[in-house]
Amino acid sequence: DPYKDETFAVYNMQPISSYLSTRPDDFSEWIKVMKYADMYNAVNQATAKLTLFAPTNRAMEAFYQEKKVSSVEELGKVYVRQLVQYHLVNDTITLEEFSKGGELEDKTLSNDILEVTFNADDASEGGFNSMYMNGEAHVKELAIHTSNGFVYVLDDVMRPMVETNRMARYIEYNCRYHHDARWHQTGSTPELYHIGSTR
Repeated sequence: DPYKDETFAVYNMQPISSYLSTRPDDFSEWIKVMKYADMYNAVNQATAKLTLFAPTNRAMEAFYQEKKVSSVEELGKVYVRQLVQYHLVNDTITLEEFSKGGELEDKTLSNDILEVTFNADDASEGGFNSMYMNGEAHVKELAIHTSNGFVYVLDDVMRPMVETNRMARYIEYNCRYHHDARWHQTGSTPELYHIGSTR
């Protein structure tokens, strides 16, 4: 079969968040992330035109291990909201546009530019199987068409921020004390430095 292991666009009439909810084995953790960031309903708006780059459960598990946390709450709401915004574009990106490669025309909601790259190490697989976001996140499924946009499935989580020592300490603190009500009364927030913040 010449089309073995190739990935094709699939049309689904549900909005993005509802579509992800039909695939809990793949996206239950990312759904938790969107809900914690208060972005689930925004991504599900029928009138919106969006493109979401959605990491799988396995990708999220690896990301938590890297951050030395066991749940999304331990990362803190500020960080998680930025994480979701970095994976979301406020426009539709078709497979034709995406497969051209290079920088995407539209920025993410975090005001960052994403780039589609082709990994030479995957050349033997060919075509769509070698596509990556920012050279770090393999694109597993492409251009799943929903009623309000497109979903691209990622095998890895894209990193939206360069973390200062203060951010690292904040995440550690939040991990240890996020159940303590006193923390919620401090009103303190970490400093965030975005990749490409000079743009």
